[in-house]
Amino acid sequence: MSNRRHSKGSQTPGTDAVDPDELMDRISSLSFLRMAGISVAIHVALVGVTSVGFLMDCSKYKTWHPDTEIRRITKEQRAEKLRKEREDAQRKLIADRKKGPGAETKPSSDIEKNVKRKSTTLPTRSGVGLEDIDDIK
Repeated sequence: MSNRRHSKGSQTPGTDAVDPDELMDRISSLSFLRMAGISVAIHVALVGVTSVGFLMDCSKYKTWHPDTEIRRITKEQRAEKLRKEREDAQRKLIADRKKGPGAETKPSSDIEKNVKRKSTTLPTRSGVGLEDIDDIK
């Protein structure tokens, strides 16, 4: 095996092999600093492209920690929603109390109307108390 270089296109007769030295000529002619610079440029481009969403969130929320800000905003929105629901429930309760105990807020279903029409008396109170349950067998 000789260590000589073949010129472009010169191959060993009868084979499709390519001389590795010929393939490495272009790469080996580049200096270390130039290759390092190209590598750094490629890495910076890849990191920049994959960080577009993060950078957009950073500019939108004006912070380097947008996930924390998003969680804080979501928590505030949830708390505000619960506060409004609580206020609405309190208003409804106050309005129901002002109407009085006999006022119905929802219409009766057909079954409820039928029961009220047929039933004229309410069930009587049971004569069995909690202290009497042990005696029943």
